[in-house]
Amino acid sequence: MPWHTGKPADDDFLSVSVQYIRENFAELEPLQPHVAELVDLTALHPYIAALLDSRIVDHNLDVPNPPNGYYVRWENGLQVVFGEATLGSISLSASGSVYASPDLTVTLPAVFSTGVYAWHVNSDAGMALTWAGLGTLAQSDSESITFRLYGGSALSNPNARVSFFAIGRWK
Repeated sequence: MPWHTGKPADDDFLSVSVQYIRENFAELEPLQPHVAELVDLTALHPYIAALLDSRIVDHNLDVPNPPNGYYVRWENGLQVVFGEATLGSISLSASGSVYASPDLTVTLPAVFSTGVYAWHVNSDAGMALTWAGLGTLAQSDSESITFRLYGGSALSNPNARVSFFAIGRWK
Protein backbone atom coordinates (compact mmCIF):
# COMPACT_ATOMS: atom_id res chain seq x y z
CA MET A 1 0.00 0.00 0.00
CA PRO A 2 1.51 3.36 -1.00
CA TRP A 3 2.19 5.97 1.64
CA HIS A 4 -0.24 8.94 1.77
CA THR A 5 0.58 12.24 3.53
CA GLY A 6 -3.05 13.18 4.08
CA LYS A 7 -2.49 16.33 2.05
CA PRO A 8 -4.45 16.49 -1.22
CA ALA A 9 -2.44 16.82 -4.41
CA ASP A 10 -2.10 20.37 -5.78
CA ASP A 11 -4.49 19.57 -8.61
CA ASP A 12 -7.02 17.91 -6.32
CA PHE A 13 -10.57 19.35 -6.43
CA LEU A 14 -10.47 20.27 -2.73
CA SER A 15 -7.12 22.10 -3.03
CA VAL A 16 -8.28 23.99 -6.08
CA SER A 17 -11.54 24.97 -4.33
CA VAL A 18 -9.72 26.20 -1.22
CA GLN A 19 -7.37 28.25 -3.38
CA TYR A 20 -10.31 29.86 -5.20
CA ILE A 21 -11.97 30.67 -1.89
CA ARG A 22 -8.78 32.29 -0.57
CA GLU A 23 -8.38 34.36 -3.74
CA ASN A 24 -12.03 35.42 -3.93
CA PHE A 25 -12.31 36.45 -0.29
CA ALA A 26 -8.88 38.05 0.12
CA GLU A 27 -10.44 41.52 -0.24
CA LEU A 28 -12.58 40.81 2.84
CA GLU A 29 -9.52 40.61 5.10
CA PRO A 30 -9.82 44.31 6.14
CA LEU A 31 -13.24 43.44 7.60
CA GLN A 32 -11.75 40.89 10.00
CA PRO A 33 -11.34 43.38 12.90
CA HIS A 34 -15.07 44.17 12.59
CA VAL A 35 -16.35 40.60 12.75
CA ALA A 36 -17.58 41.08 16.33
CA GLU A 37 -19.71 44.05 15.24
CA LEU A 38 -21.18 42.04 12.39
CA VAL A 39 -21.94 39.15 14.72
CA ASP A 40 -23.72 41.60 17.07
CA LEU A 41 -26.16 42.31 14.25
CA THR A 42 -27.42 38.76 14.62
CA ALA A 43 -29.07 39.94 17.84
CA LEU A 44 -31.62 41.61 15.54
CA HIS A 45 -32.58 38.23 14.09
CA PRO A 46 -35.67 37.66 16.31
CA TYR A 47 -37.06 41.08 15.38
CA ILE A 48 -36.40 40.58 11.70
CA ALA A 49 -37.92 37.11 11.86
CA ALA A 50 -41.02 38.49 13.60
CA LEU A 51 -41.40 41.10 10.90
CA LEU A 52 -40.95 38.59 8.10
CA ASP A 53 -43.53 36.29 9.72
CA SER A 54 -46.13 39.08 9.79
CA ARG A 55 -48.31 40.28 6.93
CA ILE A 56 -48.73 43.89 5.84
CA VAL A 57 -52.38 44.69 6.57
CA ASP A 58 -52.56 48.37 5.63
CA HIS A 59 -50.43 50.94 3.81
CA ASN A 60 -50.59 53.98 1.58
CA LEU A 61 -47.51 53.19 -0.53
CA ASP A 62 -49.60 53.24 -3.70
CA VAL A 63 -50.83 56.82 -3.11
CA PRO A 64 -48.80 59.34 -5.12
CA ASN A 65 -47.44 62.14 -2.90
CA PRO A 66 -49.63 61.68 0.19
CA PRO A 67 -49.84 64.95 2.15
CA ASN A 68 -48.14 63.74 5.36
CA GLY A 69 -45.97 60.89 4.06
CA TYR A 70 -46.23 57.12 3.89
CA TYR A 71 -47.12 54.43 6.42
CA VAL A 72 -47.03 50.64 6.58
CA ARG A 73 -48.85 48.55 9.20
CA TRP A 74 -48.06 44.91 9.93
CA GLU A 75 -50.50 42.44 11.45
CA ASN A 76 -48.25 42.02 14.51
CA GLY A 77 -48.87 45.69 15.42
CA LEU A 78 -45.69 47.28 14.07
CA GLN A 79 -46.07 50.55 12.18
CA VAL A 80 -43.44 52.43 10.18
CA VAL A 81 -44.00 55.92 8.80
CA PHE A 82 -41.71 58.04 6.64
CA GLY A 83 -41.80 61.04 4.36
CA GLU A 84 -40.77 64.62 3.80
CA ALA A 85 -42.30 67.78 5.22
CA THR A 86 -42.02 71.44 4.29
CA LEU A 87 -41.48 73.52 7.40
CA GLY A 88 -41.65 76.95 5.79
CA SER A 89 -39.35 79.72 6.94
CA ILE A 90 -36.93 78.56 9.65
CA SER A 91 -34.23 80.52 11.45
CA LEU A 92 -31.70 79.20 13.94
CA SER A 93 -30.93 81.59 16.78
CA ALA A 94 -28.44 81.45 19.66
CA SER A 95 -29.24 78.87 22.31
CA GLY A 96 -26.27 78.44 24.63
CA SER A 97 -23.22 77.34 22.66
CA VAL A 98 -25.26 76.29 19.58
CA TYR A 99 -28.04 77.73 17.47
CA ALA A 100 -31.55 76.27 17.55
CA SER A 101 -34.92 76.61 15.89
CA PRO A 102 -38.11 76.88 17.91
CA ASP A 103 -40.03 73.61 18.38
CA LEU A 104 -41.10 72.27 14.99
CA THR A 105 -43.82 69.69 14.45
CA VAL A 106 -44.36 67.17 11.66
CA THR A 107 -47.80 65.56 11.49
CA LEU A 108 -47.46 61.83 10.84
CA PRO A 109 -49.39 60.05 8.08
CA ALA A 110 -50.87 57.52 10.53
CA VAL A 111 -51.57 57.57 14.27
CA PHE A 112 -49.56 55.43 16.69
CA SER A 113 -51.44 53.73 19.54
CA THR A 114 -48.83 54.33 22.24
CA GLY A 115 -46.60 57.04 20.87
CA VAL A 116 -43.49 56.72 18.76
CA TYR A 117 -40.77 54.30 19.92
CA ALA A 118 -37.98 55.54 17.70
CA TRP A 119 -37.73 58.35 15.20
CA HIS A 120 -35.25 60.22 13.08
CA VAL A 121 -35.53 63.61 11.38
CA ASN A 122 -33.00 64.72 8.82
CA SER A 123 -32.67 68.35 7.72
CA ASP A 124 -31.40 68.39 4.18
CA ALA A 125 -32.93 71.63 3.05
CA GLY A 126 -30.27 74.20 2.42
CA MET A 127 -29.37 74.53 6.10
CA ALA A 128 -25.85 73.14 6.09
CA LEU A 129 -24.46 71.64 9.28
CA THR A 130 -27.82 71.20 10.99
CA TRP A 131 -29.09 68.28 13.00
CA ALA A 132 -32.40 67.45 14.64
CA GLY A 133 -32.96 66.92 18.34
CA LEU A 134 -35.79 66.22 20.74
CA GLY A 135 -38.31 68.98 21.15
CA THR A 136 -40.44 69.54 24.21
CA LEU A 137 -43.18 67.10 23.14
CA ALA A 138 -41.23 64.43 21.28
CA GLN A 139 -42.21 60.82 21.91
CA SER A 140 -45.32 61.82 23.89
CA ASP A 141 -47.59 62.42 20.92
CA SER A 142 -49.00 59.61 18.79
CA GLU A 143 -49.89 61.87 15.86
CA SER A 144 -46.76 63.97 15.38
CA ILE A 145 -43.05 64.37 16.02
CA THR A 146 -41.88 67.57 17.68
CA PHE A 147 -38.22 68.45 17.35
CA ARG A 148 -35.74 71.29 16.98
CA LEU A 149 -33.08 71.87 14.36
CA TYR A 150 -29.65 72.74 15.69
CA GLY A 151 -26.59 74.16 13.99
CA GLY A 152 -23.22 75.74 14.61
CA SER A 153 -24.22 79.16 13.31
CA ALA A 154 -27.24 81.42 12.80
CA LEU A 155 -28.89 80.01 9.68
CA SER A 156 -32.07 80.91 7.89
CA ASN A 157 -34.04 79.17 5.15
CA PRO A 158 -37.39 80.39 3.77
CA ASN A 159 -38.27 76.93 2.39
CA ALA A 160 -36.86 74.45 4.93
CA ARG A 161 -37.71 70.79 4.42
CA VAL A 162 -37.00 67.72 6.50
CA SER A 163 -37.30 64.00 5.95
CA PHE A 164 -38.57 61.81 8.79
CA PHE A 165 -38.85 58.18 9.80
CA ALA A 166 -40.68 56.76 12.85
CA ILE A 167 -41.39 53.30 14.26
CA GLY A 168 -44.01 52.31 16.82
CA ARG A 169 -47.20 50.33 17.35
CA TRP A 170 -50.56 50.92 15.72
CA LYS A 171 -52.42 48.36 17.87
